[in-house]
Amino acid sequence: MRHQLVTGSSNVFSFGYDPRMQVLEVTFLDKSTYQYFGVNENIFRGMQAAPSKGKYIAQFLRGRYRYKRLPELEGR
Repeated sequence: MRHQLVTGSSNVFSFGYDPRMQVLEVTFLDKSTYQYFGVNENIFRGMQAAPSKGKYIAQFLRGRYRYKRLPELEGR
């Protein structure tokens, strides 16, 4: 999944979206990566436009979507 790098965030490194699978993937500065399932494209577009990615995640993703943490990979 192709990720967009986030600049100026104190928490989020990058994020990407698979519209076919409706999966939003977020990599944090601590190198942890989470996949959120059943996320529609409007939520992804909102994430792209949000001035604070961390606040957007807290408000619109956490507690609303099923998720899993991916194993950490070298180079991520």
